[in-house]
Amino acid sequence: MDFFARQEDARQHTLRLVLMFVAAVVAVIAAVDLTVMFGAWWLLDVKGLPRDFHLLLAGFLLLAIFFFAVRRLFKLRGGGDAIAKMVKARQVARDTRDLAERRLLNVVDEMAIASGVAAPSVYVMDDEQGINAFAAGYSPNQAVIVVTKGTLEKLSRDELQGVIGHEFSHILNGDMRLNVRLIGILAGIVIVGEAGLVIIKLGAEAGDTGAIPFILWGALVAAVGYIGVFFGRMIKAAVSRQREFLADASSVQFTRNPDGLVSALEKIRKEASAAVKNAYAGEMSHMYFSQAINPKIFSDLFATHPPIDARIAGITGRKLEAAPAADAPPATAVGFVKSMLTMVGTSSPDHVDRATELLAAMPASLKAMVETPEGARRAVYGYLFGGDAAVRKIQVQALLDAGDGSMAAHQDEVARTLRDLGPAARLPVITIALPALRQMDQPARDAFLRAVDALVDADRRVTLDEFIIRTILRRSLAADAGRIERVKYKNLDPVKADLVLLLATLARAGSADPLEQTVAFARGMEAVGMNDTLPPETPFVADAMSAALDRLRVVAPLAKPGVVAACVNTAFADEKLTVAEMELLRIIGMAIDCPLPPMLDAQQVVAGTRSRKLEETLVNQ
Repeated sequence: MDFFARQEDARQHTLRLVLMFVAAVVAVIAAVDLTVMFGAWWLLDVKGLPRDFHLLLAGFLLLAIFFFAVRRLFKLRGGGDAIAKMVKARQVARDTRDLAERRLLNVVDEMAIASGVAAPSVYVMDDEQGINAFAAGYSPNQAVIVVTKGTLEKLSRDELQGVIGHEFSHILNGDMRLNVRLIGILAGIVIVGEAGLVIIKLGAEAGDTGAIPFILWGALVAAVGYIGVFFGRMIKAAVSRQREFLADASSVQFTRNPDGLVSALEKIRKEASAAVKNAYAGEMSHMYFSQAINPKIFSDLFATHPPIDARIAGITGRKLEAAPAADAPPATAVGFVKSMLTMVGTSSPDHVDRATELLAAMPASLKAMVETPEGARRAVYGYLFGGDAAVRKIQVQALLDAGDGSMAAHQDEVARTLRDLGPAARLPVITIALPALRQMDQPARDAFLRAVDALVDADRRVTLDEFIIRTILRRSLAADAGRIERVKYKNLDPVKADLVLLLATLARAGSADPLEQTVAFARGMEAVGMNDTLPPETPFVADAMSAALDRLRVVAPLAKPGVVAACVNTAFADEKLTVAEMELLRIIGMAIDCPLPPMLDAQQVVAGTRSRKLEETLVNQ
């Protein structure tokens, strides 16, 4: 099962989840209706209730269940950060001096660069000594990773890498959004049981023997309401277990080191130390790396995770696929496109090694700089600041308006450091700068994004580099960046104009020759069974390209391979791929939730020889 099939499987799980939710709601309403009829007969000697009463009761219960489900989802609208704060986790500062925390951040950064996604924010549950972790968020570029104190302190680096690789699988495969929706749905289902507990509490507080029947009735309502709990736990188990096997397999694929993940699982089994004591452990049990709560009855039925022995057997019994030879890139364009499609949403040990090399090549001063919001902003400005005296004057004023005027005096030095690293380091630098930038509150983020826009607009031109950087920042920092995106288009027909714009931009970015542009565009359109001709060249409008990417993002997962294949065919039409073209492919993948890992040296047929700037006058920028 490839990335796109896993994404579609997660979407289908959502549909099945809705059907199971409906079944659970019907069962709860029927049981409550019978309980009310029994209570009316027992307490009020009423042997029959009118039909309208039953309808009114069903409507009230439906409204209550819907209200509490939506209420919970509304509280979690902030995505991963909201969930981390809900469990009282502490965000790890990027400039932490704690060695264990720095090791954790390094592992997360390596995985993020190797996977082609923005580095997640990292949190620690300081009160939890068991070994556990979870990933949360609505999209890969808005994710957080939360680990317990036990995970931080008890695991070796290899073991920690196995656990983090498992969580990155959940980030890439669409499991996070499914898990958050599951929290909301279950909050609605269990409300009846909580209502029964309220009746018991009110009866007990009355302190009157006459309240005993009401207490007993409340107990009966609570018992009936726990039908919802029963169904809720069954739903969680049904959704979660198989995807845990998939995440284990993906972790092994990422690291090609099954021993690390197996050793982490064996420590959990030996110490029986995965349990989570947090008040939300039951509600979120399906999200954790390992079984966070231990059901006292029907443990096989209600367990949200497979038994550890089964998981270890699944890992050790899995035949590792041979890694492709690094010095043998595909010989044909068709082979190259297929290899690129298999790379989407995955990472190999070679990519992890490449990420480690990129991080090691960064000067210590630069890595220290991007650990704070101020330093991260300085690094981003370093990529954008420059031009003649008139342009610089506008850019300095933009920094002053954003409250960062003091940075203007030192940008030449920062720009020189970044330039010496080369273009292949640009996305990794931005990737590890994003967690520090996300530490800013939303007004500060908005001011920063306005400053970035002003720096880009200063010369009334946009370069490919500027478009890439600004797109990454907007996807991660804009106020609506964490919104839930639902599939709107089942195929590419409704977004054909957006695909044409995207492929035309790629074709013109790769060559200045009109004939080569035409051939590249035709290759891309052929990949999706279309035969449109290259449209006339028009001024590049960055906002139009961003809007096109937004629409392509909500195409059904099984239609997205066509988008990726078309883009790769266009960029690789001359059987050459530059660093600039690969960066553009990666930013397209990031924008449509199809992340691509970094280019390996063996894939660089030509590096940096055909990078052409898109420097047309902007329209409505």
